[in-house]
Parts: sequence; C-alpha cells; structure tokens
Amino acid sequence: MKKRFLFPLTAMAALSAFGFIGASLGTQMVEDDIKSCNARDTHACTRLLALPAPTAFSDRVTNPAFTKPLAKRIETERLAKEQQARIAADLVEARKKADAALAKQDAERKQAAAKAEADFKAEGWWEQEPGIFVRWCGGDDGYCPGKESYQDYSWRAMVWCKERACGDIYARLNISQNGTVVGWTNETAYGGYGQKVVLTFGSHTRGSGRIVEFNARG
Repeated sequence: MKKRFLFPLTAMAALSAFGFIGASLGTQMVEDDIKSCNARDTHACTRLLALPAPTAFSDRVTNPAFTKPLAKRIETERLAKEQQARIAADLVEARKKADAALAKQDAERKQAAAKAEADFKAEGWWEQEPGIFVRWCGGDDGYCPGKESYQDYSWRAMVWCKERACGDIYARLNISQNGTVVGWTNETAYGGYGQKVVLTFGSHTRGSGRIVEFNARG
C-alpha cells in the first residue's frame, strides 16, 4: 500500500521544488538586473521599471536611467491618485448639493400644498364625494353668483367638480328648527369636469339647512 503513494508524493515534491526553484530564479533575475542596471545596462533598468513594484528595491539602484523614470512614474501615479480623489470628492459634493436642492424643493412643495389645503379649508370647502367639493354661499369669502330663491327662504351651496366631472347632480336638504327636522327641499343641476355649479334650495319653511343626500352621476 505504501508503494502506491510513492509516485504521487514524489511528483508533488518535484512540483513544489520546481515552484521554489522558479521563485528563486525569478528573484535571482531581479538581483542580476539590479547589478546590471547599476553597471549602466539600460535594458536591465527598463526590465526593472516594468516590474509591478520597483519601489521595493529602488534604494539599491543608483543608475539615473532607473531612478529618474521611477521618480517620474511615482509622481505621475501620485498626481493620478490625487485627481481621482478630487473627482470623487467633487462627485460627493455634487450629490450633496443635488440632494439638498431636492430636499428643499420637496419641503417647499409640501409647504405650498399645506398652505393651499389650509386656504381651501378656510374657504369652507369640504369633499362631498371623491373629487367633488361643496361649500355654502354667503359672506365675503363665500360669494356665489346668481340670485336667491323666489321662495321665502333659501339656502345656496356651490359645487366644484374639481377632480372629476359631476354629471347629473341631485341634492336633498333637510330644514331643522331647534334640532328637529320640519321640512326638506331638493335641487338638481349638471356639472362638467372643473366646473362650479350653484345649487339654490328654496322653501317657505324657516330653519337651518343641512344637505343630507348628494348624488353626482358623472
């Protein structure tokens, strides 16, 4: 059984030895080029400069044909790294400025939306149905065009088909006195997308009015 593993072990040992010898030969070649470069062999200096890390042995090479190009290479690499760092820093700064500008725009947009919503509510609007808003007519901020009802009492409301067409509108209003419903009246109209329509409820019964039914079949 031991003889069966003799060849593989021998082969592995040979490969390991070959790798060691190869590394040793590579190191010896560098050492030879260092000596040759110092002896004014330009080709040897060129080979040393082509290696990945010539700075590892630069203190042992005195030939200007190696030291001057190496110093230039080191300076070029340093400048390139500095430029890359500046570009990266500029990109980070530009991203910060862009993010700050977007954040400012978003804050301004939210502030404007909040103000518009507050002004909208201050005018007395409420959302009667999705996309359709209603407010009572009357006062300085609640002006509505048109005339009062020919009946003794009237209640007027403006319907805004703000976000969708209202189509055929039917609304019923209860009339109350001291919390008790004493009568009702209704009104119909038609409103297209974006239009404002005034509903005028009239009755001979006195009291406060409240819309209790509203249908918009847009």
